[in-house]
Amino acid sequence: MSPREQCEMLLRKAAADEGMVDKVLDDPDISDELVGFHWNGIIVVAQIGVIWTAYPAERTIWPPGIED
Repeated sequence: MSPREQCEMLLRKAAADEGMVDKVLDDPDISDELVGFHWNGIIVVAQIGVIWTAYPAERTIWPPGIED
């Protein structure tokens, strides 16, 4: 998978997560903390996709063995 394809995949995953958060955002049974936790994950996934595409040499942000 090319770096661009990896970035696009991560951005698609972030968009799917965003859709899920949007659906539960106004649900009073779901805490703000839980929604915030998932929003944080969405942002991190999107940032990793963009960073990996712009700076392929920086793909060492994971400890050895994690990406396997």
